[in-house]
Amino acid sequence: MKVKYQIAFILLLSGWISACQNSDNNNGVQPKIQFINIPDNQLKSDPGATLVIEAEISSEEELTGIYYFVQRKDRNNHIQEVPYEYNFDKEKQNVHFKIELYTDENLTGIRIIAQGKNAKQEERVQIIVNSFVKFQMDKEKLITISGEKVEVKGTITPIGNVQSSYYETLNANKEVIHKENFQVAADGSFSFPVTPDENTSQLRLVVENKEGIGVTSLPVITGPYMEEGTLINYYYNIKLTTALDGTPYFAPDVKPYALTMEQARSNQQSIEFVFVNMVNVAPKWAGIGLCVFANNIVATTVAASEYVEGMTYPEGDSNYRRFVYHSLMAEWPFDYDSFTDNQISLNQILNPELDWTSNGILRFNDARHGASFGFKLQDERKAIGQIIKTEGEGYDAVIYLNFKCMR
Repeated sequence: MKVKYQIAFILLLSGWISACQNSDNNNGVQPKIQFINIPDNQLKSDPGATLVIEAEISSEEELTGIYYFVQRKDRNNHIQEVPYEYNFDKEKQNVHFKIELYTDENLTGIRIIAQGKNAKQEERVQIIVNSFVKFQMDKEKLITISGEKVEVKGTITPIGNVQSSYYETLNANKEVIHKENFQVAADGSFSFPVTPDENTSQLRLVVENKEGIGVTSLPVITGPYMEEGTLINYYYNIKLTTALDGTPYFAPDVKPYALTMEQARSNQQSIEFVFVNMVNVAPKWAGIGLCVFANNIVATTVAASEYVEGMTYPEGDSNYRRFVYHSLMAEWPFDYDSFTDNQISLNQILNPELDWTSNGILRFNDARHGASFGFKLQDERKAIGQIIKTEGEGYDAVIYLNFKCMR
């Protein structure tokens, strides 16, 4: 999954940056970054243009790395950076740096770091985009399952005089996969469905009026993804499978969160539950359907021995986690969508009057889309899960879940 590898790269790059910041640049001669045709390190552009950023990078000693950070503002006008590594022959001391940037209304600049063996140099380019059409998007990113529709909503200013409006879906290489027109209402609002696939990484919107054009872009996420909040972490698109050669195990503290058996055995104390389709078990239990079992499952529990073979947990009652209800048909006291990253929501699930006990088996009677359930983690944190999609039958059964979990 692209997002998983990007997160890992960001963490690796963050460690590298920290190491560079703590290094003593006086131990060596700094590399030089000389931009080409970029006066005063500033560029101006209309949206929808492709900017070419070129520089000559030289060093008296061997260059060990070149990194650049594309800077964009979010909906709160805070500058966010996306890091990239520039590939070059590491034995060289002189490198011609060249990249292309497609301009949208949020692009604000680029930062380049050239690292030598003992010193580094940093330069920035400010990018001013003269956007004639401004976007206010309902969401900052699109998170959905591959092949599922997601609604894109927003407004533009100024209203009226729209001559054309279309969107493009792009892959990781910024190549256009699909292009389609959408309508902008007289009040400047728009709404249209998009169905990303696993290759979609970005959605680009373009609107042109009599004065010029405006462009905005949204990242598209179709695989497992986690966002850290202040009090609550959000998990999206967690795909659990009944198939043992798939990902039957959920572990909120271990990426990619839906784990294989091999990953589960290496992270046993992080496994919170196991997904099993009880249709294909012994007649005594057949027909129960989709279930998840809390981490206190043992080899004698409801013919699920193959899922815990070789596991050593649990070790005593302290490891037992319990689901709130046996069945999703039971009444759940919280609305999943209204449970957000604030103290009021947290107080709801920390209410001592709530009963968080059950037999540790949760039956998805009809696996209703949107149905939610609560459970305790092994360290007593509380969490809420919601069904997004189910597919397949028997051992091919798959369930997609979103989660909100205490940090």
